[in-house]
Parts: sequence; structure tokens; C-alpha cells
Amino acid sequence: MQRLVTDRIFASSLDCTYKCFLQLNGHYGTESEYDEHTEHCNSIYRISALASIQARYSEAEILHVANLIPPPCPLGKQLVVVERVEVKGLRSDAIVLAQARKPSGSFEPLFFHRYEQVSLREKLLLAYSALVVGKATGTMPTHGQIIYGEDFNVIIVILSTFIAKVEQMIHDIEKLGAQKEQPLFLCPHCDVCEFRTKCHSRAVEEDNMSLLVGMRRGHIEQQNKKGIFTLHQFSHTFRPRRTPKRARNPAKPRHFALQALALRENKVYIHGTPELPSADPSVYFDIEGIPGRRFYYLIGMLVVSDKNETYHFFWGDKKSEQESVFIQFCESVAAFPGAALFHYGNYEVKALREMKDRIGSEYGSLVDGIVNSCHNVLSILHPHCYFPVYSNRLKDVACFLGYEFKSQIQSGLLSIVFRERWEKTADDALKDALIAYNREDCEALRTICRFISKSTTLASAHENVPGRNVEVIPSEALRRVGEGNRPVFRKAEFACPEFDLVNKCAYFDYQRDRVFARTRQRPKKVRSQSVRKTVRRGSLSTVVSESRNTCAACGSRKIACARTISRWLIDLKYYKTGIGVKKWQPRYLIRQYRCRTCGEISLSPNVPFEANSRSLYGHGLLCWCVYHNIVGKQPMLQVHRGLRDIFGLNIPSTQTYSFKSSLASHYKPLCEKSSRLSFEIMCCTSTKHP
Repeated sequence: MQRLVTDRIFASSLDCTYKCFLQLNGHYGTESEYDEHTEHCNSIYRISALASIQARYSEAEILHVANLIPPPCPLGKQLVVVERVEVKGLRSDAIVLAQARKPSGSFEPLFFHRYEQVSLREKLLLAYSALVVGKATGTMPTHGQIIYGEDFNVIIVILSTFIAKVEQMIHDIEKLGAQKEQPLFLCPHCDVCEFRTKCHSRAVEEDNMSLLVGMRRGHIEQQNKKGIFTLHQFSHTFRPRRTPKRARNPAKPRHFALQALALRENKVYIHGTPELPSADPSVYFDIEGIPGRRFYYLIGMLVVSDKNETYHFFWGDKKSEQESVFIQFCESVAAFPGAALFHYGNYEVKALREMKDRIGSEYGSLVDGIVNSCHNVLSILHPHCYFPVYSNRLKDVACFLGYEFKSQIQSGLLSIVFRERWEKTADDALKDALIAYNREDCEALRTICRFISKSTTLASAHENVPGRNVEVIPSEALRRVGEGNRPVFRKAEFACPEFDLVNKCAYFDYQRDRVFARTRQRPKKVRSQSVRKTVRRGSLSTVVSESRNTCAACGSRKIACARTISRWLIDLKYYKTGIGVKKWQPRYLIRQYRCRTCGEISLSPNVPFEANSRSLYGHGLLCWCVYHNIVGKQPMLQVHRGLRDIFGLNIPSTQTYSFKSSLASHYKPLCEKSSRLSFEIMCCTSTKHP
């Protein structure tokens, strides 16, 4: 039975495969507060944007229909609003079509996005609506429009590539609907998913490896191929390794097996030596914003010195005030020279660099000084500290270390909801909740920094986390080869003698399967060894590519690359000193340009004639063979043997005899030009002058 694919199911396939599987099977969950707010704001934005578009046309130019059937739209209509389109197992609701400029009579689907940033997700959702419209009308739209931002800006999207990708995704969704069960994998979308509680409970019950936030699907599948399916099994795979002495920039990865071990043993492991700079005062700051709108509305900083600690915040009511917010923050930080600034993640530094160009050049050096004084605590915690928690998020780590969050805002996504509600209601309670949320993040960051600064001391003494009965252990203390129950390389010793017998039988089976004994004499078959032909190598090759800036015919700069031709050659390369020669296998990338002024087609400059032909052999190789045949008076068969002995080139002997004709055709235009020039010189000398 074919499942009906709707807008909701297709959008879910972009977020999570397991969520799409549940929706295909008719499951419903409890929507999060963020999802409810997003759907409400999207519907309001769509109504406002559609009203703005309808205001441009008269009522006679607008058509409202319940379903879409061919022909798509009658003549004279500029805007068509369709309630629902359902065709061939696909359904899309609330489709808006606008009259396209070219060709006349065609329509383009519209998609409404309330944020300023347009991503691949919005283009795929637009392509899905276009695909449904094309199947319903028989005419596939070639272009679409995305209405985005507060000013209802328009971006034109070419749909051919995206429609092909959507068709493949729909095929995958249909295959997914035919499956009886789908493996569970937790992803970043779980924070706002309607099935979050259900999936998390199942993952904990299965001891699923995707509980570790940041562990990719490919890594989990790689462990599954080894027979490791749970975190408990995965925790036994960690082995401490020594950093190479000669490594200049040793890699500092996150060992997920060590984090699984910390969860299993309920201990904190310190891998390496985490270091944080110490300064008086220390500034812990956090920036709140709405990424989709490129809007930063709140900066909070907690200044901690030996004597006291103070919290400062800088609030912006409108987007036009965010420049003044950053200027106030920079001036406040400048009042503490020599202070070390700490933040958690890259969001704060990206915001500072983005706002550097907006606040003016007079504050550029000040912003650069602040960025240079910033220290990302997450980059230090990520490779060194392993807590018995599933993620390295600020709230998870700080809660484990004993910090208590009291704000009603539990995540960054929920802070976006509070901010957008405040913009509509101007409720001071919402503003106070956001400021309290920001302050708690700064205080939690201070708690983490204090633990990192003394983590090495705690680990060396095997002491507990302050306020918790959890031991801190260095990863170097884990068992090595020959220590504990990890044996050295020797004959296996088993606790039960039956295991020894099983091991011996298994080894005997291996020998029986791998070692063969011949019982009768067989005649040896003589194999004819043919000389292998030299082929073009895909590796250890040189790429030769040159670009053209002007048209070869008219000299115009309005040229565009139409296509790229790739040619592999087997050639000989002569040294500039004229002493040596070596085998060379280049790959030429020849670009074909089309002039927009005169329409002529030209190729890349300085391209040898072999690269633009179907010949596999280069000009240097041809010259070598013909030179030794004519000047060296060697038979072509002897030249062929010389190529094989000197350069290891096994070229078919019949091919070498065609090298003369190839060079003759190459130098024929030059010969004709020289003869024409000599004829003109003779004419000039024979002419009598008065």
C-alpha cells in the first residue's frame, strides 16, 4: 500500500529519518513549545506576505481554487491561491502561484520564510511544492520564488536541480514506508521533536550509542560492523595512547569511548592537561540572539575578581540598537585592562567579528583586542574532560558540577520564543526571564572554569568532584598492556579447560579451511605472460589548467565557461637544462568559453594539440620517437624497445609507426607559412625600383 506523502512528512525527512518513519506509520507526538510558536509565527508571516502581494493586483487578477487541475491557470490571472493539491501519493497544502515573466502563461510557486537567512531546507520545500504542482498540471515549473525577511524580499530559485533531489528523497520515503522497523538514531533535531520523550526512553532502554551527542552516524555504523551496538560494549574499547614526540600539532579528538567509560563507571576522566589562563579580573560573557534574523539583542558579562563579582547586561529593544549594544559592551570590557574573557562555543566570537564592520572603524582595534583576549572553554573541555553525562552542553556539565538553574528558560531555542513573544507584548516578565537566563549561563560558565583550573590536581590525587561522590581520575591511570587483566602477548590462559578445547578446535578448523593438501600429481599449466600495456594513472599526476580572461575573437571580457574537458596524456618531459628527460603523465583541464558579445567559442590558451584531440600520447613522446628514427637512424622497432627499457612504457608497436604522420600534420601549417614567406621575399628582391 502506497503511503501518502504530505508537507509535514517531507519536512520531517529533512530533519530526522526516524521521525519520518513514525509519521508515515500514523504516529503523533506532543509538539514542543518551540514548534508551536514556530508554526504560529509562520502562519502569521504567510498571511502578511500574501496580503502584501495581493495588494499589487486587482480582484479580477487573483484566483482562489480548492484544487488544481490542468490547465493550471486561466488567462488574465496573475496570482493563484490553491487550498490543497493531491496527486500520485503526494499532497501539498496552501500553494500560491504567481505569474512568471518568461515564458508568458507559466506560473511560479511561492514559499514564505520569515527569517533573513535562506538555506537549502527552504529551497527543497519550495521544490516539493513545485513537484506537486507539476504532476498535477502536467507542466513542471522551472523557477520559484522565496519571500523572506521582514521586508518581504524575493529570491528567484532555479528548480531543476532541487526537483531532481526531491524526487530521490520521495523515492527514499516510499522505501522507508515499506519497512517494518527503522533503527533509532538521536540527532540534533531531537531537542524540538514531538517524539523526543519516546525516542529518548527507547534509546536509554537499548543503551543506544547515539545518546552520546556529537557521535556521527558513520562512526556508529563503523562500530556496528565490529559487533559493538551498546554504550556498555563501546566503553570497553578505549585504550590510552601516547602522543608522538615528533608531532608538531598533535590532534586533539574527542574520545567517545572514554565518555562511554565515564558513564559506565560514573567517574570523571581527565585526558591530558587542560589549562586555562588566570587573570584578575576574569570576565565570563554570553550573547543571546536570533540566528535566522542575524540579530543579537542581549550581552551579559560576569566580572569576577578577588574581592567581588558583578553582573552587567546590555539590552537592545530593536534590531537597529544592536550596534549600540556592542559598543557599550566593548567600552565596558575596555575598563578592565588585562582581563581574560571566557565564553562557551564559537557563537560569541562569530558575533563579535560580524559586528566589527557594523559598529565603525573607530572600534575596530578594540574589537580585535577583545577577540584576542577571548578563550573558548568548550575547546579546552572537549578533548580533555569526560563527565558521566551524554553531552558537553553548558547546562549538562554545569548541572553535574552542582550548579542549579532556576530560570524557566531551559534552552537557547526557548529563549528565541521568549524574545519574539516579548517583541509582540513588551511584557517585562519575559524580559526579566531572558536576563536571568543569560546571567545563569555566565555563572554556570564560571563554575565550569573553576573545575577545569583545578581538574589536574583533583585527578592526580584521585579526589572527588566538590559536592559529589564522583571520583576524578586521569586517563593515564587506566590499565595498559601487562597491567591488570589485560594480558601480554603469550599463550592464552583460560579459566575453564573447555574454553581451551574450543580454542584449539577453532584453530584446527582455520587450518583445515586455509591449508590444502594435494593427493595426486597434477600437470602444471604453462601460462602465457602477455606484456602489460601502459595505462594512464589516476594518481601521482600533474594537473595542467589555464584560464582565459578575454575572447580570442573580439577581445571582450564578457565570457563564460561553458564546459570543462579533461584529457589524460602519456608524455615525456624534458628538463630545462637540456640534459635529462623523464616520463610524465599530465591531466589537462581544457575550458570551453562562450563569448556573450560575439557568440564565438574559444578554448583555454597555451593548450597543446594533443590535449584537444583523442590521442593518448604527448608531443614530447612523439618527438623522441621520430628523432631517434630519423636522426639516430634506428628502426622504429628498436625505438619501441628503448621506450620499454628506459621509461617502462609498453606502447603498442603499431602505434609508434603513426607518430610520423601525426607530427607531419602538426608541422604542415608551419611549413606552408615558411614557403609562403620565402616566396614573398623572392618577389620583393626581384622587383625593380625606380
